[in-house]
Amino acid sequence: MKGSIQGECHRIVHCKGALKSLSESLKSVTPAKKQKSMLISLTLQLERLVSGKRTPDLSARKEGVLPSLNGKPAKNFWAIKKIPIRGYYWESDRHDMTFFMSHYIYKDFDRLDDADVQKVRNNWERIERGCDDC
Repeated sequence: MKGSIQGECHRIVHCKGALKSLSESLKSVTPAKKQKSMLISLTLQLERLVSGKRTPDLSARKEGVLPSLNGKPAKNFWAIKKIPIRGYYWESDRHDMTFFMSHYIYKDFDRLDDADVQKVRNNWERIERGCDDC
């Protein structure tokens, strides 16, 4: 998978370490022969997201709340799901029409882990409040 994906309407930029976390998460998928199809399926979902088209095949859900930025109301971050892999992302306020993919996890439980919330927030702080672009 590429570091960024450009679509008709949006683009996705993977944060530092996001692609490495995807690789690590895929290693947990069993049987091993399902790993390639899982990656293809996730890639297709990301392409649907950047195309701007709503489809039933796009499995995304609201996961948690991000801090407020410059007095604006707090926004949510989302998870794109291809069970058992989840990728956490948010829509940028600093970069028009851009989603930042924080990281991926292998998830075989429902509850949102505090460590994942913190990782998304750390990436968000670095990009939205700081000067880092990925």
